[in-house]
Amino acid sequence: GTDRTFSTEAADHGNCSVGSVTHGFKGWGDVVGNSDVAALLESGWVTMDDVPNIPVVEGPAERITYGPLAASPLDPDVVLLRLNAKQMMVLHDAVPSMAMEGKPQCHIVALAKAGTVAASVGCMLSRVRTQMPSTEMTAAIPAAQVTSVVDALRSTERADSAVAVYAADDAARFAPA
Repeated sequence: GTDRTFSTEAADHGNCSVGSVTHGFKGWGDVVGNSDVAALLESGWVTMDDVPNIPVVEGPAERITYGPLAASPLDPDVVLLRLNAKQMMVLHDAVPSMAMEGKPQCHIVALAKAGTVAASVGCMLSRVRTQMPSTEMTAAIPAAQVTSVVDALRSTERADSAVAVYAADDAARFAPA
């Protein structure tokens, strides 16, 4: 989705029961007997007590379209960002009410569709399947909030730049001569 626009259907998410549910293609009852769910439960990655608390997109979904925002042929519901730690710091400063989540990473889409800016430190399932580097995290922004988030980011960036200048000058006082 970073280079081109494409759509997926339920079958395209068939290798990930959790993602099939969080994205609204299936319900938990449809996947509870699947081998990948069994492996997650058996490993202790999640428990059956965790399952009902995982946010999901209200389905059924027909398809999901991914692609670069500037080239999107559709008005998006959610904007996804891959961020490094510094970028996540800036986003969190700009949107302090942002939900910071863990596993499964894909549930931040459901949170964003419900109106919450959400970020995930990732999950091993997603990292391995998508080859997501350990240096990245993901954020999901409700499309209706993108403009206000960008405005907040600009303000945060100005403040961070001023602090960086101060910190660099202050650090110079302690540099060896």
